[in-house]
Amino acid sequence: MKEQGSEELRKLIQPHIDSFNFFTDHAVRLIVENHEPVYFQHNDETKCLKFSEVKIGQPSRPEDHEPLYPNESREGGSSYSASMEGKVVLCNEDQEEIESFSVELGKMPIMVRSNYCRLNGMNPEQLVKHHEEELEQGGYFIVNGNEKVVRMLVMTKANHPVSLMRKAWTNRGPGYTKYGISVRCVRPDRTSTTNTLHYISDGQITFRFLYRRQEYFLPATLLLKALCDTTEKEIYEQLVQGDFENTFLTDRVELSLREQKINNINTQEEVLDYIGARFPGKSGPDNIDSPAFHEVLLAGHVFGSILKEKLTEYLEFAKTFCLKSLEEKKSPSLSIALKKSLDKTFKIGDRFDYFLATGNLKTSSGLDLQQVRILKKTTGFVVIADKLNFLRFISHFRSIHRGAFFATMKTTAIRKLMPEAWGFLCPVHTPDGAPCGLLNHLSSECQVTLDPLQDQQAQNCYRLLPTFLTSHGMLPNEMSNTAPFGYLSVVINGKVIGKIEPKMCEELVVLMRYLRSKGNEPAISRNMEIAYVPPSTTEGSQFPGLYLFTTGARFMRPVINLQTGDREMIGPQEQLYMEIAVVQHEIIKGVSTHIEVSPTSMLSMLANLTPFSDYNQSPRNMYQCQMAKQTMGTPLHSYAYRTDNKLYKIQNIQRPIVQTINQTKYRVNDYPHGCNAVIAVISNTGYDMEDAMIINKSAYERGFGHGSVYKNEYIDLDEGLSRNELGKTYIGRPDHLVDGLGDFLDEDGLPYIGRLIKPGEPYYSFIRPSDGKQIVKEFKGKEEAYIEEIRILGGTGQRAHDLISKICVKQRFNRNPVIGDKFSSRHGQKGVLSQLWPEINMPFSESGLKPDVIINPNAFPSRMTIGMLVEIMAAKAGAIHGQFQDATAFRFNEKNTAIDYFGEQLKKAGYNYYGNEPMYSGTTGREFEADIFFGVCYYQRLRHMVKDKYQVRALGKVNALTRQPIKGRKVGGGIRFGEMERDSLLAHGVSFCLNDRLMKSSDYARVKVCKLCGSTLTLLSKREHEGSVTTWCTSCKSDDSTITVALPYVFTYLVAELASVNICLKLKVT
Repeated sequence: MKEQGSEELRKLIQPHIDSFNFFTDHAVRLIVENHEPVYFQHNDETKCLKFSEVKIGQPSRPEDHEPLYPNESREGGSSYSASMEGKVVLCNEDQEEIESFSVELGKMPIMVRSNYCRLNGMNPEQLVKHHEEELEQGGYFIVNGNEKVVRMLVMTKANHPVSLMRKAWTNRGPGYTKYGISVRCVRPDRTSTTNTLHYISDGQITFRFLYRRQEYFLPATLLLKALCDTTEKEIYEQLVQGDFENTFLTDRVELSLREQKINNINTQEEVLDYIGARFPGKSGPDNIDSPAFHEVLLAGHVFGSILKEKLTEYLEFAKTFCLKSLEEKKSPSLSIALKKSLDKTFKIGDRFDYFLATGNLKTSSGLDLQQVRILKKTTGFVVIADKLNFLRFISHFRSIHRGAFFATMKTTAIRKLMPEAWGFLCPVHTPDGAPCGLLNHLSSECQVTLDPLQDQQAQNCYRLLPTFLTSHGMLPNEMSNTAPFGYLSVVINGKVIGKIEPKMCEELVVLMRYLRSKGNEPAISRNMEIAYVPPSTTEGSQFPGLYLFTTGARFMRPVINLQTGDREMIGPQEQLYMEIAVVQHEIIKGVSTHIEVSPTSMLSMLANLTPFSDYNQSPRNMYQCQMAKQTMGTPLHSYAYRTDNKLYKIQNIQRPIVQTINQTKYRVNDYPHGCNAVIAVISNTGYDMEDAMIINKSAYERGFGHGSVYKNEYIDLDEGLSRNELGKTYIGRPDHLVDGLGDFLDEDGLPYIGRLIKPGEPYYSFIRPSDGKQIVKEFKGKEEAYIEEIRILGGTGQRAHDLISKICVKQRFNRNPVIGDKFSSRHGQKGVLSQLWPEINMPFSESGLKPDVIINPNAFPSRMTIGMLVEIMAAKAGAIHGQFQDATAFRFNEKNTAIDYFGEQLKKAGYNYYGNEPMYSGTTGREFEADIFFGVCYYQRLRHMVKDKYQVRALGKVNALTRQPIKGRKVGGGIRFGEMERDSLLAHGVSFCLNDRLMKSSDYARVKVCKLCGSTLTLLSKREHEGSVTTWCTSCKSDDSTITVALPYVFTYLVAELASVNICLKLKVT
């Protein structure tokens, strides 16, 4: 088994696994240790409940406790989870233990290939032995047999103050302005809360915080007095920081202290250093949309927040139930009542299952998420990890969403690509349409840092760094009062640790970056961000200081340090003040300090696969990123062990002749998604107009574009039955056969493997032992399918072992290309198959070569996909010389052009320098007057197929209210004939066709109308004794004034609706 390349794939997915490992290895312990007890009164004594431990096991089968592997959960349609147990302790008021209770907390979903997964540490051979992919990297959960990924969400950087201007803040009360400073405070267990300092128009500062989704406001100086054992003089000096000439600042500090003079509170020290360093000086508002102020919210972090909240809810529920039981005297003692209440409390594991199965987050606190706190929107956190193809699956793990809150905003600022995103977010890999700019993808080299608890180097750095900085000129906090005005604050993870002179700070930063690139200084971690913001005389610039970060979940990426020649990891905030050259000739001596590892490192893994992408118009590269994820390809190799709802497979797969270096780096060639097609760029036959393409019929017959769709259907006889009915039916076929049933069903009542089954044919049969009746179910599919596999999944355990109650049937649908199916090149040039043209009539070259595909030359000028033209030349030269061509972006330039490079290869083989060839008509045999651009191009077949989307009906269901045909392909609905279609018929002068379309073929009805009053509502029908029916008008009191008129039925509905609001609609009839 090849392991080369799997390391690069692992890096793409590792942040998800690292976050879950942090949750299981560290966050669970920290949450239990820091969890607030739940207090209550019993017999005039204060008691409390708290968790002393929570343990998570490894996945095991419930029946025999043998190891459970992910593939068993996939095939069985179950969840891959492990038992979660806890210990609840009853304590007195002094936190002394009285009694402890062991509780079952349900099942905790386990991420595949995490530390608690059974696949952890396996090599490729062992993975294949357990029916997994050779390159299986994990990073997802399995819930009800489906693979689910928790989306990465953009969050504000932890413990870093961000100055903002928000007009909405002025609505918070009288005197509130639009100015404020927001800080997202993150605890060691990665749970967080966002606090804000508001500037009031009279000069005061108000501190805002949230508790259970409720806002509370507190004067900042009162907060300082409450938290610091200090005097007003000390507060004044710390806030002013020596800038006594700044009357704007000193006046406001004095006013705040004077207003709070009556509040004389003695407390401890903590907040002063953090807040005080950020008051002096003038700075502009920070851009909260900039990646410099962002970090990532990962699956493990969400799980930690959910667990923390649910543990509290668990104890609250147990407390309430216990006190109620004691009050009603249902339990003789507190111990028994508490044990009963813990047994009846909800299972925490069920909350995680619900979260992963639906993507909905049920939370009482909001978990400090904007979309939950503001929009009350709790959906979209989890997506299915589609295995449509390999590229789509991998892209799920690199996608990062800004949040549903921002999708509702009308402003476009949040969607714009910031310069700070260079190297961290891909500039082209984002969808077009509503999610554009909100759903982004990390660049190929971007990494997400580990939590310090998982990184020993980061822990050492945080411990040793203050000493290192002090030895290089930093004044520690206890000496910072003596520092002259203008010294810069040194901040580590949001905590001010000292002051330093600006010039000395500049030299120190150079030294620290040198040591970071070398990696041999324990006080300087390789993943530490060194963000130096120099002082500036420009009004509104960023607040100066040295900001150091060692926290987890931050963006980092590699560059090359020109001083050492080594790779160095940098963050988005420090990148703003660094001189980084992209290529060698951009280096400015004495100015440039770093250079990019590669010019393509700014692109995502998927965007890096587009050949010659630097020759294309930018939107075309964006379209290719989307179309690559819609391509029928080779999503996996373990088809025999997969039970996905739907899988696509292309049969005529090939490695592309023209490929980028990343094709090999990420093992994409192991999962091909197209084929090399001989292509002619020519306007021929008229069937290639617009984006249509012509395919050689003989190429089609030899398998060009042939694909298969695999669908899995679960059949469970016990589904929807009551407990008493379970186990009373089983799949089978009686000995006395219904005539001809044996041609369709085997002896076990299941269809024959490999049989072609058609709609309406017997599918399976089951027997009710109570009456011995056999029930045969028919195949309800809309197209014929082959029975590929049948899995017996067992029953409820209440029946004999040889009886079957649950099965999974895999069906294979052959999908040869038909007219209307979509194809695409790797440059966003998509088109539909318009005609299968006989090979005998196809144009041919001098060598007799006939194209597989013909496309129209008008596809190129407006779209400017020059990269596709270069690919056709390069692939042609590669096919002739028998070599793969490197199509990595930015490989060529204006001096060394791609046209010359590949043109020389063609010329050397005796072909035209520019890829043109004389061609001859397949019908007349005469040479075309113009040379034709002729070569090879890698083509992809998209999943959008006519068989999945075509819709037609003559007779069918109608809406019960309007009697018009219903819509929807699945329910046999029709295609809407709308207003624009009506206008089209009128414009063509065939208006009487409307009578057929909109009435006779829609809701034709014969309605009785009174000729005297014109009403359709006042008529009553009465059956006479002889059987005849008489209609009379209750308004006119007449029975001989009615007439039958043909009308659309919906018109009568309109008349009734208008009558309900006292509007009478009358018809003039003769």
